[in-house]
Amino acid sequence: MYVFHLICSKMLSKESISKSCNNHYVILLQCLLINWLYAEHLERFQHQQIEHYKPILFIEKDYKVFIGAKNHILALNLMDFQSSFQQHYSIPAEIKQINNCHQKTTNREECHNFITTLFPINGGKQILYCGTNAYSPQCQITLINDNFQVVNKSVSTLSPHSPYWNTTTLLIENGQFYYAGPIDSHGTNVTIIQQIDIFNNTTHFVQTLQNNHYWINKDANFVASFQYEQHVYFLFRESDMEHSNMGGHRVMSRIGRVCKKDSGLQNHWTTFLKARLNCSLPGSIPFYLNEIQSVHYIHNDKSYRFYAVFNTPQNSLHGSAVCVFTMKSVLRSFEGAFRYQPSPSQLWQRQDDDHTVFNCQASHNDHSQSHLSLKYQLMDDAVQPINDKPLIFTKDEHFKLIAVDWIETKFDNFVQIIFIATNDGKLLKYVHWSNLDESCLIDAIQLINPKENQFLSMKFYRATDSLYFGTEKEFIRLSVDQCDKYPNEEECINSGDPYCGWNRYQMKCIRSSLGILRDENFIQNKNPQSCQQLWSDWFSCSVTDPKTFAQGICQCRQRPCASTTNNNCFKGFEYQVTDCVVYHTWKFLFVSVIVAVLLSSSITALMYFYFFPKIKKRAKKSKPTPKLEIYKKSPTLSLSPAYSMATSTVTSSLSCSTRNLDSIIREIGPKKLTI
Repeated sequence: MYVFHLICSKMLSKESISKSCNNHYVILLQCLLINWLYAEHLERFQHQQIEHYKPILFIEKDYKVFIGAKNHILALNLMDFQSSFQQHYSIPAEIKQINNCHQKTTNREECHNFITTLFPINGGKQILYCGTNAYSPQCQITLINDNFQVVNKSVSTLSPHSPYWNTTTLLIENGQFYYAGPIDSHGTNVTIIQQIDIFNNTTHFVQTLQNNHYWINKDANFVASFQYEQHVYFLFRESDMEHSNMGGHRVMSRIGRVCKKDSGLQNHWTTFLKARLNCSLPGSIPFYLNEIQSVHYIHNDKSYRFYAVFNTPQNSLHGSAVCVFTMKSVLRSFEGAFRYQPSPSQLWQRQDDDHTVFNCQASHNDHSQSHLSLKYQLMDDAVQPINDKPLIFTKDEHFKLIAVDWIETKFDNFVQIIFIATNDGKLLKYVHWSNLDESCLIDAIQLINPKENQFLSMKFYRATDSLYFGTEKEFIRLSVDQCDKYPNEEECINSGDPYCGWNRYQMKCIRSSLGILRDENFIQNKNPQSCQQLWSDWFSCSVTDPKTFAQGICQCRQRPCASTTNNNCFKGFEYQVTDCVVYHTWKFLFVSVIVAVLLSSSITALMYFYFFPKIKKRAKKSKPTPKLEIYKKSPTLSLSPAYSMATSTVTSSLSCSTRNLDSIIREIGPKKLTI
């Protein structure tokens, strides 16, 4: 069985095939095959009038997933997009706002209502959604019913004007609504802002000091936000101010925070602080990856962590990495010294001071230490990742989005599985075993065509064990495991996939679960001692069958063998072959002709030495009178079409003509002419 890990969103156009037929023909065949092979694990939703699928909201009690898109909100079944339950609510921008938008921007494509935010309210009975509304953003609360009835209109304007800005929003239990990003139509007034009570349409806001690059620089790009204990945290990247006296600015990754109960002073935060996130390769000269791209926050009863994707700047040596940070490391930085610059002309310095107000320990109305928020915004110590190095690093891919799962296996109670979506449309699946220092890349799937589509969002949902992707053209669900693609026990347990194991009772590869881990009929390998390398890219190869001499041009890929006992190994490599176009060589054709000639000669000899003597004996006994009429039609030996070419000479020699009957009679005699 051949396993193909190439999934395409749709067939390539005839024009694209004609331009690069050699490259796209194989992709076309693999697209057809893989969508059939992954039918139970892969779903795609497309609508001719809908695009830009981005925010994703799961409502478990209704078994629904809501997706925000351009002018629409969709509701689909969590595991069956093609079921009878499919709803999409049209929420276009108002005509007046569209006309105003045309005056604000030259890109009229943005003059629609792009849904940017979805939050559940009232136990999942209602939804808070925000949209760009043609550069006049607004948020509304609606009921989850057939009509999507609006309950509370225009409860907030804290939403991006453009669908392409990097912003983040967060709604916490008491109705506090946080937004981080630009609040003006030009995208230059960047802030972290809180609306105190969005449910009661309160207009009281608290925000960072505007147009102050010590607080938030105007080029800041936000990627995530979450709450932890008494604080709300924001992750973003911005040009720094620390190196302005050393020849310019550099983009830095930050984690900022504010106290949830900070009511502000003159509408400005009194508890805002930020610290640098360090993700770098250790060495005498560290290799820094300073641009955070995506974050997945995950926790259990013992550990609170967030996994973050970092890239190097576009104009430098490329690198992508995943660094993991614990909340203990974050708190250690925020409890340390401040970094302070007395004046723009002076150097930055390390300074210790009181942390009471920043740790949310001051009373609600106590502003005696609020002046500290105007003095300090930056911590001196950077937040360091686990083991002071990236969990994953590569120079070959450009990471974009991340999702993480933690599971147990038969021999390991903490296995980290990291899913990464790349800029070129691939989904990478890494596994980090507790006994290894490195993460193993076990799968790479070309999920979308990057020339026609782009990833916009990705979420992992444990209840369905699935990844959900919002893209420009479609909405996708993919199961995190595809265990049934392994046909036998050897391939199953050697796959390196901790989700899978071999069930001896069912005799198939199945998804592991806590209930089955203790079953003696469920088999999994022990933790690997090293990572098995991933399959190479598909390449054209020539394959010859030694029995038939048939040759084929195929698509092949290889990887080094993990063990010497692997029966599929050849010269140290394991191969997978597919999409063969078989043809026969000249050697095969030559041998075929020789065999045909020998076979026809054997038939001729058999007829001459066995059948003809019997005919002669019968002719002597009967002594018939020869009749010249029999020569009017020439007898011809008929052979099958397969051998007609090879035996044309033999056949012609057995054919009689009616050229001159008298001469024939004189030469061979009348008795020899009897058939």
